[in-house]
Amino acid sequence: MPFEDIAGAGFVKEITSSKRNKDIILGLVSDEVNALSIGGEHYYAAENLDFEASEGDELGWLGYYIGKCASLTKLVINDLPEDVDQRNQFLTGLNRNRSIQQLFIFHDLWCDISETLDDFFRNNKSLSVLRLKDFDIEYEEACNLASTIRDTSLSTLDLESNDLCREGFEQIIRACAQSQINDLCLSHNNISRIGCTTLGTLLGSGELNNLTSLDFRGNPIDDNSLEMLAAGLVNNTTLGTLSLSGNPSITGGGLRCLIPFLQSESCCSLRNFYYYGNDIDDAGAAALAHGLAKNKSLETLWFDPSEDDCRMTSAGWQSFATLLCDTSSVNNTYLSNHTLKLIGESCNEGSSVHEVHERVRDLLRMHENASSKDEIATRKILLSHRDLDMEPFFEW
Repeated sequence: MPFEDIAGAGFVKEITSSKRNKDIILGLVSDEVNALSIGGEHYYAAENLDFEASEGDELGWLGYYIGKCASLTKLVINDLPEDVDQRNQFLTGLNRNRSIQQLFIFHDLWCDISETLDDFFRNNKSLSVLRLKDFDIEYEEACNLASTIRDTSLSTLDLESNDLCREGFEQIIRACAQSQINDLCLSHNNISRIGCTTLGTLLGSGELNNLTSLDFRGNPIDDNSLEMLAAGLVNNTTLGTLSLSGNPSITGGGLRCLIPFLQSESCCSLRNFYYYGNDIDDAGAAALAHGLAKNKSLETLWFDPSEDDCRMTSAGWQSFATLLCDTSSVNNTYLSNHTLKLIGESCNEGSSVHEVHERVRDLLRMHENASSKDEIATRKILLSHRDLDMEPFFEW
């Protein structure tokens, strides 16, 4: 009998295996469920109701009620039954939903269900966030995903921890360039030089100027790969957050290729730069300090000075101290960086490593507590040039 002919709360007890699952169905019926996880708890699903499917649960009914529910805004699919009929009935119901704003799919399910959800992706104008994790995305699956990206109004695409083939990655990135995506996560996807070249080319052409956040953590990016990426970043005017964490093959020499980007007029929106888990030494600190000497936007430079990968000595911290307050002349003090509020995760708190580290912390605290950059510059000049004749600056 068609679902529409017998749908109703009176059947819920018969189609579920537990009180928990029954209550979830009743919540969907009464539009009281906002976030739902199916098939086991997941770190993305901590605040969700968890529908743990087992024998006695009719997934077709679950899909039907999800399709009709107007309150559901977040759905996490961790697992689905192997039974093809149950799976297809569930997806048929899900296709009718128009309220879901965030959809997370895990554990290689995308390859099995992406084509079945065509109606959902084409007709659900509420969907803004899509997260796919733990997939082997070959070329055909990548083309399906590229089509999905073009058909939706996504603002966030999170592809953390997938195995993307080279040709498939290019299809996905080119689709992103034709979309409204502004938050793109490509972490842990085995993307190396060729992928960086593709991404750098699209960034350089302005085709990805919707991007405000780019997460490139945990890829095998080395100095040559970073150079390809940086060549495109120079022309990007929208990026607010960039993460290159977890790419330990990048050296201090490689970081130098970011200097043109950090000093460019187009780098007017970058606020946060993440560099955890990389080999940062005195040369790397000097490169970053050089790049940020004329940067007026970056507020946080995230890395962990206590990590084994951080080999900075007092010389590296001195590069940052000079960046924040160049005492070689009054003019250079005035032109120092007055924007940064954090350098290194633990730099602003805890015990200092040495005297230079302490000076960097004091300067960053000044940045945090001052009301304007003019006030910061004035205080630095007064503290660093105590012999300065201030009389000409006053009107008597």
